[in-house]
Amino acid sequence: MGEKLDIDTVCKDPVTGAAKPYIRLSRKAAGGQPLEMGVVNVGSTGLALVDVFVPEADGAPQAALYGDEVLADFATFFREPGLLALRSMVYTDVGPDGRGWYQGSVTVTFLRQTIY
Repeated sequence: MGEKLDIDTVCKDPVTGAAKPYIRLSRKAAGGQPLEMGVVNVGSTGLALVDVFVPEADGAPQAALYGDEVLADFATFFREPGLLALRSMVYTDVGPDGRGWYQGSVTVTFLRQTIY
């Protein structure tokens, strides 16, 4: 588990005190199932969540720009052959969080193949 940060302190410019955008990354695993009968190749679905936070005054347009960058990065990553395959990805506007931040969220669903 990662280190818990005080967002109100860490995500501010040390000189001006202005809020700076930040992201929060999390990953969740889902169930696995055999890809073929009699084979020890197992596929499991995973979910990567990237929450984008920008100062509330910057709102949806700025959060969406960062969301587009995250989507482009994942699209580039999944072009490479490997044990991970992209299933879907989407950006969603979440809205103000009540603490001075506007939140957007990128959800990436992927298939992970494990060979035993």
